[in-house]
Amino acid sequence: MADVFRVDVKGIKELQAKFRQIDFEMQQILSQATSAGAAVVVREAKINVGRGHPDYPERITGATMRNIREVRKEKSATKCVSQVGGTLEHMMRLEKGFMDTDRMGRRFHQPPRPFLRPALDENEEEIKKAFEEKVKQVLRKYG
Repeated sequence: MADVFRVDVKGIKELQAKFRQIDFEMQQILSQATSAGAAVVVREAKINVGRGHPDYPERITGATMRNIREVRKEKSATKCVSQVGGTLEHMMRLEKGFMDTDRMGRRFHQPPRPFLRPALDENEEEIKKAFEEKVKQVLRKYG
């Protein structure tokens, strides 16, 4: 016959309460962590616009630079989605290029001069670090 043993665990209710608190705080910090990552992209996109060399758009009026910002697309308890961009029509033309006729009948052959995508692609590690740092702030309290 097999031996039977018993284990008493003390503090399980306190541990469960801590996990609930961590879960609550993680939900609260999720949007801040997402915004921290997006801020890196915003900063770098503005730098790219300001460079003005052939790979990037020239800064003439500064309207593009002023219009680059984070736009919150979705937020729930478990998911937060942000995009970085702007509302100026010419921003997408700069990013993707424009080879067509505009609504005023002018014909354009404008090659792409992306400034947003490189800001994301070239800074993935820094974006991850900014996000992780916000999450670690919560975890340090319980570590």
